[in-house]
Amino acid sequence: MTDSSAAQRQIKDALRHQDNSWGSFMQKWKIPLILGYYGFCSSTLIVINKVAVHTLQAPVFILVLQLLFSAVVVKGLNFTGVLEAEGLQWSLVKPFLLIVLGFLGTLYANIKVLVYSNVETFITFRSSTPLVLCIFDYLFLGRELPGKRSVCSILLLVASCAGYTYYDQGFHIKAYTWLCVWGAFFLFEACYVKHVCDTVAMSNWGRVYYTNFLAAMALLLVFPLCSGEHEVLRAAAFDIPQVSVLFMSCAVGVCMSHAGYLMRSNVSATAGVVVGVVCKIGSVIY
Repeated sequence: MTDSSAAQRQIKDALRHQDNSWGSFMQKWKIPLILGYYGFCSSTLIVINKVAVHTLQAPVFILVLQLLFSAVVVKGLNFTGVLEAEGLQWSLVKPFLLIVLGFLGTLYANIKVLVYSNVETFITFRSSTPLVLCIFDYLFLGRELPGKRSVCSILLLVASCAGYTYYDQGFHIKAYTWLCVWGAFFLFEACYVKHVCDTVAMSNWGRVYYTNFLAAMALLLVFPLCSGEHEVLRAAAFDIPQVSVLFMSCAVGVCMSHAGYLMRSNVSATAGVVVGVVCKIGSVIY
């Protein structure tokens, strides 16, 4: 009896030690793992979306499909008890309406920028957004201002962005007008999402469900106006390769939404945007 009790204590001690070791590991590597998760999803989704849009020239339809797929998957897994996600409540819907507005405004301005400008100009402008966000983090989100090393890096970034803009051979006033519009929506969305993550108590999957469902409903109201895409969809074959690419984009889209909110809940708005810029490099490597 004594030997059995001693063995049980040893097992319990071993399990407790294992739990403590795993907890220490997760505490130490939590942020790098989250950033790596987000970076992988973001870089992968960029490439898959490029292939999907090339295969099916209907970007709004693809986006609606991704949003609805994410909302249905989260709701289905919540129904089966696999994960926890809050149901629709007006008190929670209200803060997410502005998130959807910022998301769709950023998306529309992004498209207009690419109409009047090249991709390099857009990426350079996006790389400069941490300059403003670090100040917004301090003024509105209670974060500290950057240290000396960070300031030097930011000033170097300012100089490179200013130099590129000055020597930009493809300068078009409409391009920079839409860049400013995009920047306003983007900065608002980045700060406001971080504010909601910090102040609105709900699960991470709940945030994913609310954002995707509400954005999908908003785009479904606009989709009937996309007559060009209707013609593309009527002519589409929807064969196995095409459907496979669409499914992959939707599946990675679920992970991307989850990783995005997970990252924004654990790092500052500025850090999140910097990681997003780095993901552009990852997409080029792919």
